[in-house]
Amino acid sequence: MPHQLGKILWPLLFLIAGGIAAYFLYGIESARVAEHLLGYPTANVKAHEIRPWLLVLLCLLPGLGAILYYSSTILDRYLTRELLLCFGICFFAFLAMLILMELQNHGSNLKEATTKEVIGFYLIQIPGLLMMILPYSLMLSLLWCLGKLSKSQEIVSMIQSGRSVLRLMAPLIVVGLFLTLITTIFSYHWAPFGEGYKRSMLKELKGEPNTAAVNVGHGNPKTGRMWTVGRFPRKFAQGEALEKVTVWQHNKEEQLVEKYSFETALWEKKTGVWTMSGVTHWKFIDDNGQRIRMPLPVIHESLELQLPETPWQIIRPGLEPTHLGIPELTSWINNHPDHILSNKRSYRTYWHFRWAQPVICIIIVILAAPLGISFSRRGAVGGVAVAIFLCAGMLFCSTVFPTLGESGNLPPALAAWATNIIFFAVAAILFYRRISGRPIYQTLKRFSPIK
Repeated sequence: MPHQLGKILWPLLFLIAGGIAAYFLYGIESARVAEHLLGYPTANVKAHEIRPWLLVLLCLLPGLGAILYYSSTILDRYLTRELLLCFGICFFAFLAMLILMELQNHGSNLKEATTKEVIGFYLIQIPGLLMMILPYSLMLSLLWCLGKLSKSQEIVSMIQSGRSVLRLMAPLIVVGLFLTLITTIFSYHWAPFGEGYKRSMLKELKGEPNTAAVNVGHGNPKTGRMWTVGRFPRKFAQGEALEKVTVWQHNKEEQLVEKYSFETALWEKKTGVWTMSGVTHWKFIDDNGQRIRMPLPVIHESLELQLPETPWQIIRPGLEPTHLGIPELTSWINNHPDHILSNKRSYRTYWHFRWAQPVICIIIVILAAPLGISFSRRGAVGGVAVAIFLCAGMLFCSTVFPTLGESGNLPPALAAWATNIIFFAVAAILFYRRISGRPIYQTLKRFSPIK
């Protein structure tokens, strides 16, 4: 009876709590999307409108997981509980270590910060920290869980009951799929955004100029206007002015018509008017279309101009691709396919990388399963040793291949997915050898120089 009540009660409670959280988060994120689209009129609207719905899905995942858990068999629930227990311990251990490292690295900068600023500093990092520690927490917890079950001969008993190794791993693969979905949601926007915002908060806490980008160039081929901005403050959306701005205006024949130089430039959201101060204006072609041989500068203390460009559009080419999510990268690629001032290969590589990075979770499940399942003490130790080696290789490849894509030595898509392709092949080979009863560690040991 308690189990039958739990099958209904717990999924219902999770769904109600998730629904309440989704209601509030959907409204908050929708407002942020609307504000973003106001500043980026050329942004990919559909890609940004997905953001609130992804948060809704994230809030409902615990309820969906509870439904799946209580509708599964007793053995599947037992394996899931064992894995989640090990995963929780490993995950929070990694999280505590990273937070302590952050305190050690940035504690001196947080001394004078308020409690609200400290909490905000760590909350904004949560998606990025999850992206960093989830795969390795999953690998360690799988090795721990399966090693413990193997040592107590429970794996052997499950196999002798008629279940294959593949069927045995089904609930663990489902957990991997859930974690893949969670990391995909965070990778879509919030993890890269949080990393960029963290850097700006550190600059602000250190008392340095809170700069979002420097020396940014932007060209608008429709209007023939070219912008360069010396410094973009991080809070330009809250009313801080751009500094050291220069604007060149060309006609349809690509002739330079006039040039403006501004000490500061402030954009008003409601009216779309630019208010410039410290203005120097040169005119190279007069009203009759004749070229002026010796244009003289005209000085203005301030000037208001109605220009279609927004600060968000101008800053876009100057933002680092590592701080952009999928909607921002999609908009950049669509609007700046041939931008001469930015490395477009970097943006395309990271667009693919945002999709490829979360898939490593399900690959880790397939990789760790044959290494964690063993039928002797020696096999378990060997599996852990191989897993540590593979984790190091995975970390190395996930750093090197994107760099090769940015430099043009590999196509962007291949550079982003190369790590997944290599380790999926390794996982498939190890998994095949395990389900066919062939040794793994002893086979690898043959290639070792140490006998």
